[in-house]
Amino acid sequence: MLIDSKKGKFKVESNFRDAFRLEVFEEKYIEECFDKYLYIVGDISSGILRLKGFDGNPKSKNYYGFIEDYLELSCAMGCPYFVLKRIQSEKEYQNEFEHPSEPKSSSFVIHTITKESFDKENLMLETTPKGRPNIMIESSKLNQIPKGSISVELKESMKQDSQNAPKQPERAEVSQSYISSSPGFVPNKNRKNNHNNRNRKRNKK
Repeated sequence: MLIDSKKGKFKVESNFRDAFRLEVFEEKYIEECFDKYLYIVGDISSGILRLKGFDGNPKSKNYYGFIEDYLELSCAMGCPYFVLKRIQSEKEYQNEFEHPSEPKSSSFVIHTITKESFDKENLMLETTPKGRPNIMIESSKLNQIPKGSISVELKESMKQDSQNAPKQPERAEVSQSYISSSPGFVPNKNRKNNHNNRNRKRNKK
């Protein structure tokens, strides 16, 4: 299906739920923004048409190979949309005119994610923009004690090690560490001054 509009000649490749309306498209189309793109995608949400351009450069973030991902991730579920391909020459227009093809009217398919049989419970699968599986680690399950029982030999070995280990001497006092960004900070001196100030206040009372 070919479109000869005020904004150029296009081939309608997809027209889900009859989303394409020539008058609305021409009103929404801005030459300075969309003339450089090979593909124009329009989606309708709450009665408002939104346009997005895609080019033919595989290294670009707007490569037309990402159109399906854009429809799946950035558009409302089941919304009407259309995909237009720009006709760049008169020869291409004649070729399309002589061999017309009906636009696709079916919606995109959301691919299901199948979780593989990992032994670790902290591994998950998530989709990426390119549709490739990405293994993620669930931080809440890191460093957890694995489930299972300890063998009898290991228990006996741990018991013997604990009996043969030298006893640690009891500490008379607990040391404290101080950190301060103030210049000339002396922990013991400041602690002694604070103690003296408290005694003075008590004596005055």
